[in-house]
Amino acid sequence: MIKASFLETSDGVLYGYEFDGHAGYAEEGTDIVCAACSVLAINTANALEKLVNAKLTEEERDGYLKVEVLRLKEGESFPEATLLLEALKLGLSDIKQSYGSRYVQLKTWTLPEAAEND
Repeated sequence: MIKASFLETSDGVLYGYEFDGHAGYAEEGTDIVCAACSVLAINTANALEKLVNAKLTEEERDGYLKVEVLRLKEGESFPEATLLLEALKLGLSDIKQSYGSRYVQLKTWTLPEAAEND
């Protein structure tokens, strides 16, 4: 199962996401659910960097990706980046609705206020 967590500030603004795991819908190389989720996650990171010039922190390894938009995490307004993160959330919600929570799980984690001001 892919566990996708959306990271938000205490004000409810998305500032990043974290994906962990593999869908398990089919064998590696033919798993369309895993491929779809991966494409959305990687395309969102690329769009954030290349289209809206967002400064990101990224952590990646097999079956794991974490991306944070620094300006949003620090509480700044950045509507273009927010729109891309909301689009990612919408796309994953659609995949979950089509294939089920057996393969994709979505959560939202709120950043404590003190961490926003670090």
